[in-house]
Amino acid sequence: MRKHVSDDIWQQFQQELAALDRKPAEPLNSEELAMLTPAQRLALAKTEFRDLQRKHRLHLDDVLTFFPEEEVVSFLQSLMN
Repeated sequence: MRKHVSDDIWQQFQQELAALDRKPAEPLNSEELAMLTPAQRLALAKTEFRDLQRKHRLHLDDVLTFFPEEEVVSFLQSLMN
């Protein structure tokens, strides 16, 4: 016989899932970072950058002003290749 989940329990489950989504994830420690492949590290860095960009409403030029000019030029050159 199939059990029926009550609406109250289902709503509580949905609320708990939503609370987990709102809770920020803990940053990875150095051991966890060491286990990532270079592609995974790059994806993580991009995700973190996008999160900061949205949170602080930054544009790429806002971020690039924090780096030395030589690094910015080489970064932009790498994007064009």
